Amino acid sequence: MLGTSVSLRCLGWALGCLALAVGLFGGRAPAVAQTDSQPTFGSAPEVALTFVVGSAQTARLPTATGGDGALTYTIDPTPPLPAGLAFDAATHAISGTAQASQATATYQLVATDADGDMVKLPFTLTVDARPSFTDTEGPALTFVAGTAQTSAALPMATGGDGALTYAIDTAKPLPTGLTFNATDRTVAASATAALQPATTYHMVATDADGDAIKLPFTIAVVKDYDANNNRLIDITTLAQLDAMRYDLNGTGWSSAAAYDVAFPHAARHMGCPGGFCAGYELTTDLDFDQNDDGRITAADAAYWNNGAGWKPIGPDSGDQPFSGMFQGNGHVISHLFIHRSADAYVGLFARVSQRFRTEGRSRVVDLTLQDVQIWGDQYVGGIAGLNNGEIAASSVSGTVTGSTNRVGGLAGHNSGAITASTASASIAGTQSVGGLAGSNDGAIVISYATGSVTGSGDEVGGLAGNNTDKIVSSYATGTVTGRSDTHVGGLVGHNDGTITASYATGSVVTSGSQAGGLAGTNAASGRIAASYATGAVTASSAQAVGGLVGDNQGAVAASYATGSVSGGTRVGGLVGNNQGQGAVAASYARGTVFGRAQVGGLVGAATATSAITASYWDTTASGQTASSGGTGQTTQALQTPTAYAGLYAAWNVDVDGRAGTDAPWDFGTASQYPVLQYDCLCSVDQQR
Repeated sequence: MLGTSVSLRCLGWALGCLALAVGLFGGRAPAVAQTDSQPTFGSAPEVALTFVVGSAQTARLPTATGGDGALTYTIDPTPPLPAGLAFDAATHAISGTAQASQATATYQLVATDADGDMVKLPFTLTVDARPSFTDTEGPALTFVAGTAQTSAALPMATGGDGALTYAIDTAKPLPTGLTFNATDRTVAASATAALQPATTYHMVATDADGDAIKLPFTIAVVKDYDANNNRLIDITTLAQLDAMRYDLNGTGWSSAAAYDVAFPHAARHMGCPGGFCAGYELTTDLDFDQNDDGRITAADAAYWNNGAGWKPIGPDSGDQPFSGMFQGNGHVISHLFIHRSADAYVGLFARVSQRFRTEGRSRVVDLTLQDVQIWGDQYVGGIAGLNNGEIAASSVSGTVTGSTNRVGGLAGHNSGAITASTASASIAGTQSVGGLAGSNDGAIVISYATGSVTGSGDEVGGLAGNNTDKIVSSYATGTVTGRSDTHVGGLVGHNDGTITASYATGSVVTSGSQAGGLAGTNAASGRIAASYATGAVTASSAQAVGGLVGDNQGAVAASYATGSVSGGTRVGGLVGNNQGQGAVAASYARGTVFGRAQVGGLVGAATATSAITASYWDTTASGQTASSGGTGQTTQALQTPTAYAGLYAAWNVDVDGRAGTDAPWDFGTASQYPVLQYDCLCSVDQQR
């Protein structure tokens, strides 16, 4: 009962309260209280935006939180955004490419909720005009060492705020000798600037508010290896001489690392004008004797090559001989040492080419090789094993030795031209051995040899062992020694070409046949004119021995011999054996003549087909009263005429082969023998 009574009382209380509420609110239920949410940027940091003129950029502003419903973003319209920039409400980002600079300005980012509540975030925006360069890299500047130069202006920067200033980045300043002019943006090199490869530096352009941009550029200080602009690359070291083998055309270009080492920091095209070089030139003397002890040994390590010595420039075969120009300029290369007795084409150059581009022969000019020691097998010479080009105004001294054939002081074999050149080297070989050229089928002009020549085989001569082309105005003075073989001569061993206005004064000694003071043999197509020999010829057991020619099958004109002659058979004061179509004209001999059989004051023996005209021997001086041709005359008779008259009426002959007469003789006084005056390197007085 008690429980029920309490429950009823509580129910009554609740109903009473409800009635009271209905009375107070007019029969309506009371409203529930609502909360309004405001947007906020919270603790977002201050925002400072910077745009760069001309640069496409995007900058997103902070995101607001809170608020009722979705938030929308706007920019307070005052001040307006700079030209080129726009606000994207969806991403609340500012983007675009600013068109002009603008000082820092304050803007408001406004975030608004669905019921209009808003919050503002101030931010700053600056448009900066920064300097820039059109190109990403500057020029490659090149200066030539030893000369003062100024470059063209480096590129100018654009943009930036206010005036721009220029400087070289201090992180890598210019070296001594190079300076930068900030006013005109040029780089100057003094004459003392050191060589350097292309090196990168930076020019810095800075505007008034400190914005800067760097432009990389390079500077190279190079060497002009053609200082006199004659298209010849200057050689001042043995390493550079050696490097020529990597550029056989003389163009100044090579991919060989050794070439770059020899010619470091080279200017473009080595400095040669017109973009090409034509060869090389010495600008100083060079000496392979690097320790100055007067000889080449292992101590001269650079080019000793385990005793083989210098490797000749250019291969010994194939299509790549040296085909440029080499100008010695009167300089001397001393102590060239080569010991390659099994190699062919041995010399300073292995081979010199017949042609230099389209401009004529390759040339070696005005070069002196002093105290050479050269050993090779065949085609061995001081300057070239084989010369198909031109060797001019050059000389060789020392020793040149070949194991077999074609050995000469300047060239082992000459198919080109040797002009105004000399050799005083001692020469030794087997066959085709000569003081100047071992063999010649080119031209030897105004040249001479003074060294001794020794050959153990055929064709040994004081100037050339064999000649099939021409020798003009040249001579030899060295002793010529042959062994048991044939064709040994004071000037030429075997002549199948022309010898004009030339002479030999050295003695000829041999145990072989066909020995002569000028030529051992003058073959059927050979021609000797206006030439003479004064050396003694000794070939005691040999045949065909003559004061001028041992065996003549060709033509001899306007020539003479004065040396003593000693042989076995067919021994003559001028010609030992005149056979075939051999012809002797307007010539004489006056040396003593000795032999066992067929001995003559002028000609020892002659065939019926040969011819001898207007030629004489001195019966008094020679000790011979007989000859196989010619006419014996006393000394007085030979000396009496002083013009082309009497005995000498037919002596005004054609020497040069162009028809007509060339007046080759000088008759002197009535007490002098006739001597030659035609294009000879010797004087008339020297002959008398």
